[in-house]
Amino acid sequence: MKEILEICVGERVPPEYVSHKVPQGVRENATFVIDLKNSSLSHRDLSADDNGIFSRHSSPTEKVEVKFKSDGTVETVCPDISCEDHVYLVRRQYSWHDKSKNFSRVIYKVENKGVLTRYAIVQYKASGDVTDLFLKSHGNSKKKDEPYYRVKPSVLLKAKEAALRSESPKHIISLIEKESGGVLNIDSPSEMLRNREQVYNVCRGLPERKRCRNTGPPRRTDFVKLMNLMQHDDFLRDVSFDKKSKKGVEHIAPRTFAATDEQITWIKTYCPGYRPKSQIGIDMTYNVGRFYVTTLAFPHPMFVYRNKPDRHPTVLAAMMTSITKDTEDYEYLAAFLSRKGVKSLTYGTDGELALEQGFENVYPINASSNVAGTTGNIHLRCFTHVETDIKAKLAKTNVSSCEQKKVCSQILGTEKDGIRIRGLVDCENNEAFDSMLLRLRPAWPAGFSQWLDTQRGRLRPLSATLKHCMMKPVRVSAGLGNPPNKWHNQRTEAMHNVLKEEAHGEIIDQARIHEIVNERIVQQQKSEFVKALRGIGEYRLALDYSNLAIDPVRWAQMTPQQRSAYVKKAIGFS
Repeated sequence: MKEILEICVGERVPPEYVSHKVPQGVRENATFVIDLKNSSLSHRDLSADDNGIFSRHSSPTEKVEVKFKSDGTVETVCPDISCEDHVYLVRRQYSWHDKSKNFSRVIYKVENKGVLTRYAIVQYKASGDVTDLFLKSHGNSKKKDEPYYRVKPSVLLKAKEAALRSESPKHIISLIEKESGGVLNIDSPSEMLRNREQVYNVCRGLPERKRCRNTGPPRRTDFVKLMNLMQHDDFLRDVSFDKKSKKGVEHIAPRTFAATDEQITWIKTYCPGYRPKSQIGIDMTYNVGRFYVTTLAFPHPMFVYRNKPDRHPTVLAAMMTSITKDTEDYEYLAAFLSRKGVKSLTYGTDGELALEQGFENVYPINASSNVAGTTGNIHLRCFTHVETDIKAKLAKTNVSSCEQKKVCSQILGTEKDGIRIRGLVDCENNEAFDSMLLRLRPAWPAGFSQWLDTQRGRLRPLSATLKHCMMKPVRVSAGLGNPPNKWHNQRTEAMHNVLKEEAHGEIIDQARIHEIVNERIVQQQKSEFVKALRGIGEYRLALDYSNLAIDPVRWAQMTPQQRSAYVKKAIGFS
């Protein structure tokens, strides 16, 4: 008792032995004196120590009257209270680890008149090897093979405060990480929010949060700001100006290309035209401002979702903004990728003529080969959009919905009771495709059969698209498996929803969109990838890359320079 009081109240401890942060990952006999006057440290954070789950607790409290000498040593300790000025509450919190009595923790705090004294004591007691005790997950966790790290209560409080300012869960996570100096500089998982699900849980029960939407007139582009961003930003790489004529009036039409060096490297590494590990989806959106936004996104093969180990997260790879959506705009985008060293590409589109023409002008496909991707590029078409087009055309010829499904399954294949039923696109080569198409045509309406062969409004007839952009050999070469999966563009379209969500519904200009995307999407992607290396956050390393994982305790022991070097080697950025 005397020793606790002399440390916590009398402050009889050399300054060099005082810690100003919570001990993390201590798994041996040790005692720490913690300075609670540190503005960033809450006494409630002392139990968030990266040591897993403590399931048994005891918290006795003693009320004593204490008199101190002038040097801070205790003169007398008496349980009988005669003077309230010298009364102290000595609080002990005993905790035993969930898996063994061989590891325990005691937290000592002293209180006077409802105020905690400056110092607290944290003591760890270990007998034998207790290393394996910390691999247990939380009882509510769906990932039973992952260790549990308690998030500091002070971090959860910051999340609530940010939520009251109408911030989105993703932005709340980003704000807290930024306040702590960025993911590379955060020592412990306890200093970060676990994932968006935790933010939802923390904010549950808070007053209704109002979203701010700018419904005013669209803003004109701030050209000076746009040029400054290109000079000083690592995301916006190019601004090109062109003259466009509308209703006889000429006006300046800027185009922009944005992608970090790391994103360009990802495209080269994962989405080349030969033996790709992923596929770039390209899509355009609007209703953001007086311009169009075209994004390139792909499922990153290095990572998987925390609760969906068979699904890769979609990441933004590049972005273009333009006043128009002409072939020249998309050719500018493809040409800039080429200038950045992307010599071949596996990419997918939803059938927009200008987009397909612009990209094939730079990344043409070999339409005469049975095996795609051996020397050039691979152009995939979205199965969902093709199915929609087919049904729409059949509906115009008064074909019933039942017959529409039948024709779609004959062309695109289908599944029944988990069994794949082959369609035209599942043919092994061009000859088999032509033969099957010849057999199917007589059963289809004449108008529909003619429509398959027309090029009106298309880069090539749909029959040729089925063969050169959707047939089995093309999809196998594109890295979609064997038998290959169908390719869909919904992931890229979903990226547009993320973009609009991060813009908070604002109508913004061509300069501001780059700031928002870089800050709230690109940088957040990087943060999540770094966290995945440590086994925390929204993502995890895919099985083929699991050797790159790093133990959180080792991470805490590394210098910022060592962390940066490790991340650069593992993921490709610092």
